[in-house]
Amino acid sequence: MPKWFKIKTPVGNYNPDWAITVNIDGEKATYFVIETKGSSDRDDLRTIEEKKIDCGFKHFDLVSDVTYDYCVDYDDFSDDHIMGNL
Repeated sequence: MPKWFKIKTPVGNYNPDWAITVNIDGEKATYFVIETKGSSDRDDLRTIEEKKIDCGFKHFDLVSDVTYDYCVDYDDFSDDHIMGNL
């Protein structure tokens, strides 16, 4: 995600790691916004990371139809989201 994209949260500004955006007929559409962490187990996250992820879920639930989630890497993401939607 670009550095200028910030979500204001009670625990500080948050910038998700990446998104999947598709350009169709000159129109951009974002489908997924992802936070990448070293573990898919929330118990392994630092408290501040967990709170920012929780704020990310709330933000995207309120402002758009974009799917927000966190994962370990692209393969983890694609297994859970892309392959699950085919």
